[in-house]
Amino acid sequence: MRPVVIVGGGLAGLALGILLRRQGVPVSLHEASHYPRHRVCGEFISGEGIEILDALGLRGGSMGSHVCLARTVKFLFSKHASTTLPLPHEAWSLSRWTLDAALADRFEGLGGTLVTHSRIRRGALEPGWVDARGRRRRGESGAWLGVKFHLPTIPLEADLEMHFVQRQYVGLCRIETGQTNLCALIPHALPLRNLASQPTRVLGELFPRLKSRIEGLEIDKDSFVSVSALHYGGGSRQAPGHSVQIGDAVGMIPPLTGNGMSLALESARLAAGPMGAWSRDLLDWGEVCRQIQQAHRQRFGRRLAAARWLQFALIRSSSGWIQSWLAKGAPWLMPIGFRWTR
Repeated sequence: MRPVVIVGGGLAGLALGILLRRQGVPVSLHEASHYPRHRVCGEFISGEGIEILDALGLRGGSMGSHVCLARTVKFLFSKHASTTLPLPHEAWSLSRWTLDAALADRFEGLGGTLVTHSRIRRGALEPGWVDARGRRRRGESGAWLGVKFHLPTIPLEADLEMHFVQRQYVGLCRIETGQTNLCALIPHALPLRNLASQPTRVLGELFPRLKSRIEGLEIDKDSFVSVSALHYGGGSRQAPGHSVQIGDAVGMIPPLTGNGMSLALESARLAAGPMGAWSRDLLDWGEVCRQIQQAHRQRFGRRLAAARWLQFALIRSSSGWIQSWLAKGAPWLMPIGFRWTR
């Protein structure tokens, strides 16, 4: 069998590596950093992502005690708030620190070769190589800043709290350590002095409903991570030439949908069949690229477009009446938005 090389060891890269090893494909995976580590992430998995983790062998066993179940959600705006609502389907709250480490162990346990601290140039890919390196920088203009850190346990009004204030967003959920994960999306142009040194004070000023609960709390400093130049929505991206991209390299769904982790895992599953066929010399490389790109367009195109509309309605719109209408209509709007983005 022909060997496959995966560049990028996030959710998509690791999941694809596991799926290919289960087909007996020789796989080496190159990750620029190390395991475990913290990543900017809502640490919330819903939809088909849970089914895929089950298929990867991670739902039971050692992962059984590393999951917080999420069953309710609440939307909070500057002046309005929804009631506490049941999620259409049970979701998981799970730190990337735990999940990435479990996936890496599973990959190596199946005989995959994991090479950490290995950075490969984007232009260096060739047939049999898969680009799973995540987002592409597209300049600073109009981009978002993502921030994530863990707090001590704080009282939440729902398993998942979603705050929308002045074109900004923050989500909170409890994770398997008992801590609370806070992940915020903030316009890149907004001046944020002292964010790294005083994150709870800065975010407490931006999100008044959270101020009394988080200001002054000592965060887990090792968990603080941020990333700039984030762009969301707009449809899945076309892979350049004859190349295979998966995960965030294909397209990034706005985090307010709670579906980013699942999309990465689904992307890996779509690529596993054609890549396995190429390894067994059943498909040429051009056909592999065509099939995977077509599958991504069909699977994610409408989902990303719907998420772009939701992001405008919930974050980019500054109209108070829209937020009031959304808060009052959440009991019937939320299941529709949940279905559109999955």
